[in-house]
Amino acid sequence: TKVVWDTYDLCVYNNTVSSAFQLRTLDVNNANATVTGAVTFNLDGGSGGKFYGDTGCSNQIITAPINASESLSGVIYYRNTNAGTTAYATAVDLNGTWTEANQSVAVSPTVQLWGGGSIIGNYTTIAAAEAAAVPYDTIKVLPGTYQPTSTITIDVPHLTLQSTGGAATTIINGSALSTVFTIAANNATLGGDGTGLTINGTVGTTTAIKISKAGGISDVTIQDNTLTNNSKGINVLATGVVGMNATNITINGNTITVSRTSTWTEGIVFGADEADADKLCNSLITENTISNCSEGISLYAVNNTVISNNTVPDCRYTGIAIDRRAGTDTNNVTISGNTVTNVTGDTWSTGIAVDKRGSVHGCTANVSNITLTGNTVTGCTINIAFVREPDGTPISTPNLGTITVLHNNILSSKEYGLYNNNTVTLDATLNWWGNVTGPSAGTGTHASSAIGSGDAVSTYVTYSPWLSAAYPGGNSTTNATFSLKSNWNFMSVPKKLENATFGWLLSGISFTTAWGYNAS
Repeated sequence: TKVVWDTYDLCVYNNTVSSAFQLRTLDVNNANATVTGAVTFNLDGGSGGKFYGDTGCSNQIITAPINASESLSGVIYYRNTNAGTTAYATAVDLNGTWTEANQSVAVSPTVQLWGGGSIIGNYTTIAAAEAAAVPYDTIKVLPGTYQPTSTITIDVPHLTLQSTGGAATTIINGSALSTVFTIAANNATLGGDGTGLTINGTVGTTTAIKISKAGGISDVTIQDNTLTNNSKGINVLATGVVGMNATNITINGNTITVSRTSTWTEGIVFGADEADADKLCNSLITENTISNCSEGISLYAVNNTVISNNTVPDCRYTGIAIDRRAGTDTNNVTISGNTVTNVTGDTWSTGIAVDKRGSVHGCTANVSNITLTGNTVTGCTINIAFVREPDGTPISTPNLGTITVLHNNILSSKEYGLYNNNTVTLDATLNWWGNVTGPSAGTGTHASSAIGSGDAVSTYVTYSPWLSAAYPGGNSTTNATFSLKSNWNFMSVPKKLENATFGWLLSGISFTTAWGYNAS
């Protein structure tokens, strides 16, 4: 007796029947030995076989009284409804009494290959279905737990691989593998809206999804998958693959998480190896949730790419990192609408980091045309940082001038809300710092002269005017309305003056500085 999964639930092969029928529900009434269920017959029974119902019927509710004259030696029913676990066969004797057969049967999930709008094959492994696929086919993975023994490579162009029941019920256990899926074909899709997979791995060992093809790869979509406990969730352009570009890569709606650990882990890695001149271009990372990784989203050598509306909580070192390798070139990147929280693994842990490293083989790292807008970054050691690494030259004046930090909510950092250790001034006006008085000065060698009570801002940052409330509700403090307390006198001057200067101007008059604003 063989038990396998088919379109909805269980397929049962009788000992003497060559073809399968499908059971959606099966209720056994011991009192009168009646089998009731919705049954789909794929094919008529083979010679000598017996189906309990009308052979060839489809989706009928049947009642099949078990008569003493009928042999039921091959009939089983499924007691465990969890796909991928063990089913128990049950034998029936001739008087209609159900008795345990002391036989367990492994349940194999079923994979369907669709082409031209219809099923063209059923398989017990994803790899077998992929090997039989041709361009424009769709592989549909039914609910169950699958345990591949080697990397599943998608190398057929225009192929879609998706689940029928969503990620919650379709589990790929890749914990024994170094890479679970490799996408090596253009126009490939893994998952889809509500049709993703859960891919489990082993921290320190497993990459869940690698996108890599010699000569370059384009138009790949990874959507609505759940990636759990992998060293790397999604790796686009693997380190060491030289001369390869990736374009039009969309990573959308995935959930990536690990158990927080000292082992290095990354959620989404985009970009090239050092000085390989590889590029990731025209791509989109959006609406993903990435938690507990060492780094949430890492981008190296990326052009014309948008990172938007992602949620990145509780990473250890960096939530979103741009240009972290020497000799690489990153420009025209927009980071918008993301929420990054509680990145606090060490004293330099940063919510959003733009790093500048040195050169490799004569190729100098370059960062330009970076836009940070509409992000909420809170509770990190440093919320946003523009950092020249020890091996790097400062971001140049022309390039730093192309970096926009606008309409972000920057608050509740442990050290700095915005930190810039370059020697060129960064424009970070019209951001919300967590307090209407604007940012505070911070401490240490990079402390600024800011006098507000909000998140700290370092030197080499233009922060005024700021927003009067959290974006999108705040207004520029340039348009602030001033009102006088009863019995107070008001004095305005062209520029903000220190208290000592006010004291010199108002010698002999008792005064209090309630709030200062730098109109310049």
